[in-house]
Parts: sequence; C-alpha cells; structure tokens
Amino acid sequence: MSGADPVIRFFRGPTGHRIAYATHGRGPYLVCGAWWVSHVEEDWADAGFRRFFGGLAEHHTVVRYDRPGSGLSDRQRSRVDLSGEVETLTALVSHLQAQSPTQATVDLLGISCGGPPVLTYAANHPESVGRILLIGSFVRGADVGNQQLRDAIMALVRAHWGMGAATIANLFAPDLDSEAVRRMGKRQRATASAETAARLVALTFDADVAEVAQRVTAPALVLHRRHDHTIPRAAGADLAAALPNGSLQTLEGTAHVPWLGSVDEMLLAARSFLSTGNSAPQPVASADPDEAHWTRRGDLWTVAYDGATAHVKHARGMEDMARLLSCPDQEIHAAALYRSDGAGPATTAGSDPILDDQAVQAYRARLLELQQSAEEAREHGAAEEAERLESERDALTQQLAGALGLGKRKRGLGDGAERARKAVTARVRASIHKIAQVHPTLAEHLSTQITTGNFCCYRSVPGVSWRIE
Repeated sequence: MSGADPVIRFFRGPTGHRIAYATHGRGPYLVCGAWWVSHVEEDWADAGFRRFFGGLAEHHTVVRYDRPGSGLSDRQRSRVDLSGEVETLTALVSHLQAQSPTQATVDLLGISCGGPPVLTYAANHPESVGRILLIGSFVRGADVGNQQLRDAIMALVRAHWGMGAATIANLFAPDLDSEAVRRMGKRQRATASAETAARLVALTFDADVAEVAQRVTAPALVLHRRHDHTIPRAAGADLAAALPNGSLQTLEGTAHVPWLGSVDEMLLAARSFLSTGNSAPQPVASADPDEAHWTRRGDLWTVAYDGATAHVKHARGMEDMARLLSCPDQEIHAAALYRSDGAGPATTAGSDPILDDQAVQAYRARLLELQQSAEEAREHGAAEEAERLESERDALTQQLAGALGLGKRKRGLGDGAERARKAVTARVRASIHKIAQVHPTLAEHLSTQITTGNFCCYRSVPGVSWRIE
C-alpha cells in the first residue's frame, strides 16, 4: 500500500468556485466522482478509508475532490443539480489532463450518488474514459426510494442535522456500534451545512441517467453488497443491465460504502477489474523483476514473482505456503502446518486420548451455541458475524472429529497424522489453483518447487529469495 499521505491542491471550477482535490499514489488517473458529503483531508483519518483508497493507489493516481458546498471547497453554492456536478467533474478531468498531457484517458470511480455524474461524463467524453468502476450505485434515483422517503429524509436533515446525519450513518453501515455511528455523523456535519446536505439528498433521489447509461461504451463493473440498506442490490443490477459493456459482481455484507465492512474483499474486486478493464483478475507488472514477496494485509495477499504482482484472497493454503517459503529447503511436518491455524489436534505419536469426556461435552455445547448464534446473525443480516461464528464452529468440529473415531471411540493422538497430511495437501493445491488464475508463472513455480505429504517443503532455486510479511 502506498504509504504517503495525499497531496491536497485547489483549482477554480467552471462557476468560479474554489474546488479542493487530493491526489495519492502513482500510475494512470483514477478519478472518483464526488459522493454524498466529503472532506478530502478529514476523510483520510478513517482507517478503513485509508485502507481502501490507499490500496487503489498502489497502481493508480487516485484523485478525490470535494464538490462545491462541502469539505475544503467553497461552501457557498446557489445551484445543486446533476448538470452542475457533471460540469465540476469535467473541469477537474480537463485540469488533470492539462497537467499530464500524456494521459489521454482516465479511469472513473462512482460510489453511491457519485455514479450518475460519472456515467454522464463518460457518455459525453468517451474518448477520455478507460474503465468505469461503480460501487453501491444506481441508474434511477427512484430505485433508491419513493417521494415520501425523499421528503422525510430532507425534512429530518433540515430540522435536526445531527439526527439526520446519524440516521444516514446507520443506513450506510447498520452493523456499526453507536460510537462509530456518532463519529461518522460528526464528520458529516462538519463537512457540509444542513441545507447543502438536504439538497444533496434531493439530487440523489431526482437523478435519472437511464438513457445516458445506454451511451456509455467503456467497460464497466458494478460492485454491490448483497444486503446494502441504503441502495438495494436490485438497483445495482439494473445499473449493470443498462450499460452496454457493464457487468455485476455481488459481494456479501450490509455496508453501503466500500471503506466499511469487508474492505479487503471490496478492494480485491476493485483492483482486479481496474488492472485489466474486466472483472477477471490478472497480474500487474512489478517495478522490480527480481522481486519475490508474499505479503498479507487483512484478507488480501499480494504476491510478486518474475516481474509481476497479483492479489489473492486469504485462504489457509496461502498461509501454509508462506510458512514453507520462509523456510526454504526445510522439511516441515504436515501436523505443524495443520495446527498453526488452530484447526486441528496434535498429531504426534501416542496412545493417550486426545479429549476426556468432560472436554467432549464442552465442545458439543459450544458447537450448539455457535450454530444458534450464527443462525441469529444471518436472520439479522449480519453476514460477516455469521461467517466468523461458522468458521469457529467448523474449526471446533474438526477438532472434535479428530478426537473421536468410529462409534465415537476416542482416538489416540497419532490418528490425526493422516488427516493433517490430506488437509494441508488439499489446502496448498487449492491456493495454487487460485494463483494460477491471476499469476500462471508463479503457480507453475510453486507446483514444481513445493512438495506435500507427511513432510512438506519448498525447494529453493538460485536467484529467488522470498520476502515474507
């Protein structure tokens, strides 16, 4: 991830407003259409925000801006409508291209209500647009909610901006705790006045770019979380269907904006698309052809080998291979790899029972508790919490199964060795298969140099030294 803080600059928009924008990273421009209310400086203080946009900045120069009326841009604004939003975006892209004449095209990112202006610009300037990524967005404001909802939210924001900001924060991320909602609402209130916020609500509900979307020729990917409480997934599906070169990818979760919820899953999908212009992951050229590294950040692994890098979602097999790569030419027993994630029992030789009767009963009680909690979480739309509980349940199930033989006879400690061998082998092979889809050269190297069985090993080759983080 790009470690430097964004650089904040200003330019004069088409109506004379001072407009603030921030640039971060390196590579082709990725211009983010203005969403809801923003602040190019204060937004960066949020860890999830930095994680998402910092990740995008690894291979792009990410550009964010505050629309007139919010953030560090001029706060006074007489007109709030879609044409004004498109004029501001058009002026910013022209300003950027004047500074970097060699960049004939830019990629565009439209988050939520930032989608309609981005699509309108792309339809009007097809020669200037490379790829379009749309997250939690829509083609018709009517798909977000009816006139009664529009008027109710506007009235609440105008009457009590603090309560309105908290309501919108809860819609954006229903799984946040009360303190996080309070902080988000406070940032929103500091970013724009109640009147500006209310008019931006109207802008969202009144937008309709259905006809415009049909003229957008650039490849586009719509990312939408399945249980988004702000803009329904069905609105995202309609958006993808309206775009001639559009596709839809549904991610699990309830959070509306990409920097909340499962940030790494969203980041992986976004970078995969932006690196190729389609939704199929592909490697990105590395600056150093001799670099070989294996790095995990959250649920995302970045792997570099033979002059290319790729991104792979976390799996236990990736963790197993990280251990092997960090100890080249050293044979590691499969049981040691199997136990490293806490999913299985010890497998060294012996005949003593792994679990006594009291421990078995405790395991079973905990399994029932986890199952019930996971079902309740799914009923309440907390998909990530349900997945965490189910993962813990599966791990305990494996431990209990490893301790019991046929007819629930307790197994000796040595009986788990074969299970460890099979599990680790399967995990490693599955992860190599995933890598083959994004970095075939690396997958071939790993298939040749990694051996699995009762003992696993990575056989080093001259000139390749792995950096593991």
